[in-house]
Amino acid sequence: MNHYEQYIGQILDGRYRINALLGVGGMAAVLVAKDLKTNRNVAIKMLKEDYANDKQAVLRFINEGKAVAMLDHENIVKIYDVVVTDKEKYLVMKYIEGETLRSYMDRMGPLPFEKAVDILAQILTALDHAHRKGIVHRDIKPQNVMILKSGKVILTDFGIAQIAGGNTVIDDKAIGTVYYISPEQASGEPIDARSDLYSLGAMAFEMLTGKLPFYADSAVSVALMQINSQAPSPREYLPTIPVGMEQIILFAMAKSPKERFQSAGQMLLYLNTLKADPFAEFAVSPKEQYRNALEEERKAGEARKKAEAEAKETEKPKQNVKTVRGDSWSPMPVILGVLTSFFIVLMVAGYYFVENIFLKSELNVFADNSGENVKVENFVGKPFGKTEKEYVLNDLRYKEVIIKDEDQKSYNATVPKGSVTRQEPAAGKTYKLSNLTLTVYISKGAGEEQENLFPDYTMQDYRIVRSELSSKFKVQTVPVTTATATENKIVRQEPEAGSRITEGMTVILYYSIGPEAEKVIYNFPDFSGMTELEVKYYVETHELNLVEIRYEYSEDVASGRVISSSVSGGPQPKLTPISIVFSLGVDPEKILPVEN
Repeated sequence: MNHYEQYIGQILDGRYRINALLGVGGMAAVLVAKDLKTNRNVAIKMLKEDYANDKQAVLRFINEGKAVAMLDHENIVKIYDVVVTDKEKYLVMKYIEGETLRSYMDRMGPLPFEKAVDILAQILTALDHAHRKGIVHRDIKPQNVMILKSGKVILTDFGIAQIAGGNTVIDDKAIGTVYYISPEQASGEPIDARSDLYSLGAMAFEMLTGKLPFYADSAVSVALMQINSQAPSPREYLPTIPVGMEQIILFAMAKSPKERFQSAGQMLLYLNTLKADPFAEFAVSPKEQYRNALEEERKAGEARKKAEAEAKETEKPKQNVKTVRGDSWSPMPVILGVLTSFFIVLMVAGYYFVENIFLKSELNVFADNSGENVKVENFVGKPFGKTEKEYVLNDLRYKEVIIKDEDQKSYNATVPKGSVTRQEPAAGKTYKLSNLTLTVYISKGAGEEQENLFPDYTMQDYRIVRSELSSKFKVQTVPVTTATATENKIVRQEPEAGSRITEGMTVILYYSIGPEAEKVIYNFPDFSGMTELEVKYYVETHELNLVEIRYEYSEDVASGRVISSSVSGGPQPKLTPISIVFSLGVDPEKILPVEN
């Protein structure tokens, strides 16, 4: 009998009746209990007896309670109570019915792009909240992420979190899981919120490829790789990973914190861009984006100072001064005037130095630039919600952000629901931050008269349209040769524009690949053993002609993998029709019963 099973049926602190043992980890056991006071199920995280007298372990345990108590977010585990007595030490948490991301990944293998992005986005919203509260998690890994049946993601285990301004950090050693820790964490150097983003990048690498970015026989070797080795390319392991996703992972895993995303909010904006368009690529790195913003601020500040100086010079009253030197003349007023001017110059120079060198240094994102002129960003066509509003208010430091619903009567169905249709002031205009109120109008989707009619997508980029429609319909894409249409533009669609929309209908998008494309020779891969997701993504990204998918039972090929393909590897015309057969696994009727 497990030591912790003895607690089943007992009532802790006269309040928590233990009903079951969920599991036992390295430092703690987790039990399910009923809170007799509130009549709700809770999880009891109990420190192991082996660590009950370990001051650092107890401090870490209490630290988790303190850290989470400061947070209130739907994607962060809720702690109700912290109990520390001579006999027991435990945390009372919200009971989460789900499984760890570690277990989910072990069961599912490499995750589909859409699923990985959804999980990462939820973790980033949680981290953004924690970081704004001054809390760095320091142990981001799949074991500390819970996946609920609904798909909701919960970030857990803040036991080694660093709380800004407090003394709750156990020490500054490289605490955390070696496969995911940042270089500065592995080196024992000071860390900040950007360390969590590195760990999240390493975790994203594994989620999509099924491989760890760094692996060796010993923890020390892995730590040295985290410090010295550049992160490998995820697409080398899985070429179907979108280029933009690879960029996000490598940005997050940059060796220097200065080269990474500077906040969880910034990383989330990149991810949301990719979510809206899986084919998006990022020409500007987070550091370059940040530097460009600082440079714009610097130029605006210089222009402002110059304008103020010119205005003061213009307003200065002209005086007709007569100088009379008599026997009573003294040089002292002149000397005092010179000295006063000198000290004023020094003060102005000092202020300029502090403002431009210190306050605007790369690491100080909280500099007060409220009086400076800035160009308004373009938010039209982009998703805009609570996260984006917080980013505009805190990172861009606008005075106010107002979100309004677009007038449904005058709106046409060209902007997705939840995205910005228009903004005030318009993008590109220059305003002082202290006076800047941003108003964005949010799309409600198609109007009532349009919601059941299929729109006209001709001459739009088929990749963007496919991404928009794939969540609602079965979408097929067919490449065709045209003499006039621009490459990748839709030249014909089924159903036609204005047709009545039916649930689950199939949409076929015929897109141009230019003239004479039937003569283009393409070096086809060997599809054998690929998953259905890998095949579909490869076909779509390389604009091949997949015409048929079938499924058959197989005793030799694992379920979900390619059994055969009408196109073998090697050079063939690019528009060659492709038929793929996927395995359903072993036919259940052929599985013989096990003899006793």
